[in-house]
Amino acid sequence: MLGDHCTRLAIKLLTSISLGRGAQLAQDTGFADLRFGDVIMVKPMRDYSAKEIAYYNHMFSVPTVFTPNLETKTTEKASIQRLTESFVTKLQADFPSTVSTIYRTSEKLQTVAKGSSTGHQCDRCLLCVCTLDTDVEKASAFKATLISEQLSRTKSPRASSTSIQSPNPEMAATAGQCCSSEEAKDCGSVASGEGCCSSAKTPETTDLKSLLCYSCRLTMQRHVIHGTTAAIHSVRGSEEATKVQDERRNRRLSVG
Repeated sequence: MLGDHCTRLAIKLLTSISLGRGAQLAQDTGFADLRFGDVIMVKPMRDYSAKEIAYYNHMFSVPTVFTPNLETKTTEKASIQRLTESFVTKLQADFPSTVSTIYRTSEKLQTVAKGSSTGHQCDRCLLCVCTLDTDVEKASAFKATLISEQLSRTKSPRASSTSIQSPNPEMAATAGQCCSSEEAKDCGSVASGEGCCSSAKTPETTDLKSLLCYSCRLTMQRHVIHGTTAAIHSVRGSEEATKVQDERRNRRLSVG
């Protein structure tokens, strides 16, 4: 059982829409979450607001446990979640029906699995374990977004370092081949101890993006870009520190 209340679910609904999780809204805000199979997560307090629960705990002296997370005591613009929470709570102070209206909207959302009628198990995201929402028609907004993203990356010189590339068909075909028949007698007895001589070729790569939903793809893409930027800044910082040390060393030598 989870302690998600009406206010938190309203914030989660708007946050999920902002993060591109429109197809997973019913699972994120519904009463029962069935994404993990035998383990069913329910939200029995979803009909009560945060204010009602706080008053109940105060009146009946209910012991509470505070568990901090990454968003605890962060600024308003630290993340989309915190910004959405600030927006909803401020709007709720002026218009008391804001949370209930958003919450009633989430109750009308339903997700129909494609494999429910055929009996086949649907593909799920590798990170959030929700049903994949990337299997759509060619004439869709998702496909148009992918095409524009590919076109923009082909013109960028840093596209290869920030994207997950699929394997080259020719390299993938030759990587799994063994030695020729003439050299088969020496196969497995390479001096370096690597086994077959073809094992030194470029290994195959896996396209992980095809196993992620749309929202998790955006999250991983931002993570890769920010990680690359942070690495560049760290390299530049180390270079500047080295220059400063060299200048100090030269000054000491000139003074001496």
